[in-house]
Amino acid sequence: MEDILTSNVFGALKYLQPNEGLLPFLAHARAGGSLPFADFVGRNPKITYQKFWPWHEQKGCNGCEPDVEIHLQFADGKKFIFFIEAKYRSGKSSEECDEEVLDAEPKPPIDQLAREWHNLILLAKERGATPKLVYLTAGVENPHKDIEASSEAFASKCPGDVQAFDCAWLSWRHLAQSMHKSSGPIQCDVLDMLEKLNLTFYRGIPHFPQFTVGDWRFETERHAIQRNKVPTRSDKFGWSFDVTLDLNWRFSA
Repeated sequence: MEDILTSNVFGALKYLQPNEGLLPFLAHARAGGSLPFADFVGRNPKITYQKFWPWHEQKGCNGCEPDVEIHLQFADGKKFIFFIEAKYRSGKSSEECDEEVLDAEPKPPIDQLAREWHNLILLAKERGATPKLVYLTAGVENPHKDIEASSEAFASKCPGDVQAFDCAWLSWRHLAQSMHKSSGPIQCDVLDMLEKLNLTFYRGIPHFPQFTVGDWRFETERHAIQRNKVPTRSDKFGWSFDVTLDLNWRFSA
């Protein structure tokens, strides 16, 4: 399901103009307390989508397979290479082991995000680009513990590296947020899929259409008793509730 979601979404974004799809989505990414890609919106970079799940194994690195690799080049000549690690209902595929972290001679990191960052910074250096790593999840909160663990793994395994670990977090729900006001057919299809998978942020109680209730009445009837007679348990009161409705309803979760 994770791979299907990734290929469907980024496959659709590829056919949209940058400022109609990818850039507004990336603008929601958070790193610490900042939005590092917010200023990308409104610009018109050349975007190249590489094949899904590319394999990278730079010299001195453990191999990695990010879900999405995207190259951006702006008019001023600045280049960026994005690795996007996308998750749906799972966490990182690999994490660092304490025994390895404490090894006298550190080996390349095996933590998934640390491995991807290690390969990414070397690839970006070769291409004269700036590396950008994005951790894309289905949650509503930043998985800062996962990211911090990856940062610590990279720092312990690559202590001499001058480019410190840097990873932004993004949620699938941010995509629904950025496309909510769009009426384009591709955006609407993507939004329908996200809503079907419940990958949206809470937007309040939905509006329910008004309907007209049929004729109804609420009556009470009392059986007559003789004047001056003390009521007994045999003196009964009758109630009736009548409503005529023709409603179609369903329960869906």
